[in-house]
Amino acid sequence: MREDNVLLETLSLPMPQLPTPACAIQRDDGQVVLTAGSRSQLLSGTIASTNDDAHILIGRYASLGRNITFDMEDRASRASAAAYPFSFWSPSPAEDVPERRQIIIGNDVRIESNVIFRGGITVGNGAIVRAGAVLMEDVPPYAVVEGNPAHVAGYRFDVDTIRQLQRIKWWNWPEEDIRKNIHILADNVDAFLMKFQPAVHEISDETVETLREFKEQGYRVYYFVPDVDSPEGIWRKVIRAYLSAYTANDKTALLLGLSGENAEAVTAKIQPLMNTMGENAPLILTHTWNEEHLGRIFSYVDDLITTKDGISSVCVDYASHENVRVSYGCDDKEQIFPREKEIDISVCVLSYQPDYEKLFATLTSIVQQVHCSFEIIIGDDGTPNFPQEEIELWLRQQGCRDCTILHSAENHGTVRNMMQMLSAARGRYIKAISPGDYLYCNDVLGKMLRFMEQEHYAVAFGRACYYHHDGSSYQLLDTMSPLNLGIYEAKDYDAVKKACVIYGDFILGALLMGERRMITAYTNEIVGHIIYGEDTIYLRMLADGIPIGFWNHNFIWYEVGTGISTKGGDAWRKRLGKDMDVCLFIIEQLHAGIREEKEKILSGANGKTMRDLQKKYRTDAFEAYIAEHGSYLQDVDEGELERLVHAPVVRG
Repeated sequence: MREDNVLLETLSLPMPQLPTPACAIQRDDGQVVLTAGSRSQLLSGTIASTNDDAHILIGRYASLGRNITFDMEDRASRASAAAYPFSFWSPSPAEDVPERRQIIIGNDVRIESNVIFRGGITVGNGAIVRAGAVLMEDVPPYAVVEGNPAHVAGYRFDVDTIRQLQRIKWWNWPEEDIRKNIHILADNVDAFLMKFQPAVHEISDETVETLREFKEQGYRVYYFVPDVDSPEGIWRKVIRAYLSAYTANDKTALLLGLSGENAEAVTAKIQPLMNTMGENAPLILTHTWNEEHLGRIFSYVDDLITTKDGISSVCVDYASHENVRVSYGCDDKEQIFPREKEIDISVCVLSYQPDYEKLFATLTSIVQQVHCSFEIIIGDDGTPNFPQEEIELWLRQQGCRDCTILHSAENHGTVRNMMQMLSAARGRYIKAISPGDYLYCNDVLGKMLRFMEQEHYAVAFGRACYYHHDGSSYQLLDTMSPLNLGIYEAKDYDAVKKACVIYGDFILGALLMGERRMITAYTNEIVGHIIYGEDTIYLRMLADGIPIGFWNHNFIWYEVGTGISTKGGDAWRKRLGKDMDVCLFIIEQLHAGIREEKEKILSGANGKTMRDLQKKYRTDAFEAYIAEHGSYLQDVDEGELERLVHAPVVRG
């Protein structure tokens, strides 16, 4: 369930009566939230996270007590003057630290009752966490920790003993061997070490020799075992992120550990993506996965990438000896594959049962942009049989490496879809767009970016070129939203606030671009309250006194008559109207002055309704602008639209 946009899940994993491989706890939607190895148990616990990908990975023979809280958000105090999370409504929140979305608990770990995990923490093999401890940082192997905040009170054994236990790895023995040796496992550790010594595997493996050569050449090596049999398929996300992050010019290598039966399936999926990059593709290697080889392999690996599969716990166990950095395949891309490149703009394409011809035309208008760096994020909100792989392949064929496609199995509404894309976005600015709407020409993103930077606007909009497609022709329409552009040109922000919030002369959401942190903060506030009106956040910004800049140039080709507000019928109009009512109610509760101004206007309106006043305001604004300028269509080149729709365009 969710409370205030935080995912809460109650967990329990009783001691299995029979030896089992890794087992998992799933949510109702099939997402795995916890994976545990053989004989591990959790008496009771709760996971809390704002991210659906949150996961707990537990090794073998781990014992977790009652009332364990896994809080995935790290709220440890930093050096800021205030502890309050101002990111919810600050225009310029402090730089945030990406959330680690996986908690890793090793083998032979004992965690007593009422322990709290704060953030994506790793607990090493053999550790003991005392009751009531609050964990805020990683726990070393065989440490004993206690307190709030938790600290290392001591270690169970000396350094040499810990090293030997880490090498012996008794938890990997067959269960019959463990049963035969329970008496000595439960006895003095010295007696145990006298009987059992770490196994020595002399391996002459081609993979190890290849890795050694790459390390000598200065390569950064990533190791990953794809979760091919999982319906969640985290491996696809990891491969795409790697291909987006690096090229053949980067000294990186991704080594995939594959079993014989799934090797061909994985390589068949990867090869088309690699082919789109040609000789520019980064290095991907494969080998047949074998646990006995892991110790040697991790001697030459820099990074391990985990999934929700139990095999990831085995890899973490071996990687811990070699100081290998561990990241989770559902973490932010830049956490997994760091790179220096900064992205200017994240273009977020909102999709639900789209016209695919229009979708590809919209994508064409994006991929041709110059003079700025950008990524494309497509958020599909529950379209059946959405052709994700086909779209991704097309984007890469156009040379777009920085692309992410997020597809939800169910329709959750535009606001949640937008929030999902914002969570994945890395650009400094956000530009949202829908299929059928197109960027005006190939340099408008860069020009809008320069305008906002030079004028110091956190949010700004440009002109729309409205068009209508009746099936046989494309016709330009002489209109605009907002209709009263003069107050934006004059930078009269009090008049702007009144025009939008009171008189309903709204800025078309498709025309706006804003700083990512601000857009994310305002969108996060309306999740769960507003379902479809993702662009109502701009009314909130104006009410809060945030100026919205006007770039007086053509920015968007905007299609009229096909959106849900005009084509969806009365039911959709009611839903959107309800969202707007909620937004205005919130604004009036937060800003008494706006409510009082509205009441004052109505009291002198001689019985007219607010709807009457709004209609008159917009009519007067339209007539005044046309009288002064002759048309809203300024310097419009129909050829730009014709190149996208491959058809003649006429003026209405």
